[in-house]
Amino acid sequence: MDTSEPDFSDRKKKFRRTLTIASSKDNQILGALRLAKLSDFKAVAEDYLRIARKRFNVSLLSIINLQWHILADMIFAEKTIQGLKEQKQAAKPEEDTELIDREIFIYELFRNKLKDIGDVLAWKLFDYNRSIIYMLSDHEESGYIQKEGLSGELLTFLMKYHNDGELPIINCITNCLRYGDIVSKTEQGIFNIIEVKSGVRCAKKRGQKQLKAIDDVIFFLNESYKEESGRKWLILPLDYYPRNYFKQLTDCIATANNKGYAFKKLNEYSYTTVMNFDKIDNEDIFDKLEDLHRKMSEGWNGFILGFSNYDRFDFSPIIMPYSIFPFSEKTCIDLMFGSLSVTTYINFDLLAANFAKSGLNVLKTPKDIIESQPNKLIQEMFVLKLADFVFPIPPSMIYSLFFEFRHPDLFKKEIIAAKNALEPSEEPYILTYNKQERKIWK
Repeated sequence: MDTSEPDFSDRKKKFRRTLTIASSKDNQILGALRLAKLSDFKAVAEDYLRIARKRFNVSLLSIINLQWHILADMIFAEKTIQGLKEQKQAAKPEEDTELIDREIFIYELFRNKLKDIGDVLAWKLFDYNRSIIYMLSDHEESGYIQKEGLSGELLTFLMKYHNDGELPIINCITNCLRYGDIVSKTEQGIFNIIEVKSGVRCAKKRGQKQLKAIDDVIFFLNESYKEESGRKWLILPLDYYPRNYFKQLTDCIATANNKGYAFKKLNEYSYTTVMNFDKIDNEDIFDKLEDLHRKMSEGWNGFILGFSNYDRFDFSPIIMPYSIFPFSEKTCIDLMFGSLSVTTYINFDLLAANFAKSGLNVLKTPKDIIESQPNKLIQEMFVLKLADFVFPIPPSMIYSLFFEFRHPDLFKKEIIAAKNALEPSEEPYILTYNKQERKIWK
């Protein structure tokens, strides 16, 4: 790169005119940001995440403008991916398409992480209410943004902000809002799920099914109860501070940001490892990691599982996204894009002993359940009993130990809440939300 000072003695040499003939038939979108560095996309995502967190309850216009930018970047990424896939398909057998595959991966990663940032707006809109997020995400994914109908959605989006003074969110920039096209909140705290159709005829022909689905979700969220396929569904409110191990994880990440790696024991039944791949430049470090791993698990006999943030790159309605974790924006982006690797190992035999120590009777462990149901989808990970109340623990609660670093006392607290709310013979599907959840997340 030439870093010398420019010579302005002859200004005619410093300016020029260019005429470009742009054709809509050419796939020119590929030329704009080709071979962009992943670090550039991470920087953009970090800026967006900072605005989503800092401005949500401060500047409504900032959140409106943020959504425009996210939407534009998503459309750009999707068009680029489509063009790259066409280019790969047209390549000759002898041509190397490795570079194209790399670009497809980067643009898909960028698009998906933009939706994680859109999810920040949804979680904040609903005050971190898990039951609402779960229900609004329990629908088929919309896929890539469609040009058809988009102008009507954007017009409605602007009208909700400008004319009605509401806070609207465009559903297509999120993972978790899958009913309707826009969700908005009035100044009185009323939520609107808005389905936008291009005309009366279209609304009558295709909109009735969507509207019926939205009505069903609204009924359940308003009543906290429904019956479906002969089974009851309940929303169970909780009110306790969700203890966690974020302090230990924060310390572990700080060490990894300095040394490249870190290990930390969280409690008697689990430990976590963190690697910062931007800091690792020596392959010998992996041998050290293996040694530390062996030392950390010495004397650990039993059923052990480990999960990392790479195991949850796809959206899950039952796990909080990294974009709202109580860390700096940079740390959250590193977790989202995989520059930071966090793996948690749990010894389930020791966890069962922890349950027993707290007064819970362990009827079945994960090992018992997996061995009794080989090659079957696991619906429960533990079966616990408190007094005469039997409570099967779904995988979602176990995932919260791996991915949200929750303290195991959540199991007993939720069992007590369910025991107090249900009749002994009832076995409903329970969704919970914790009124103190907002104290944890950003």
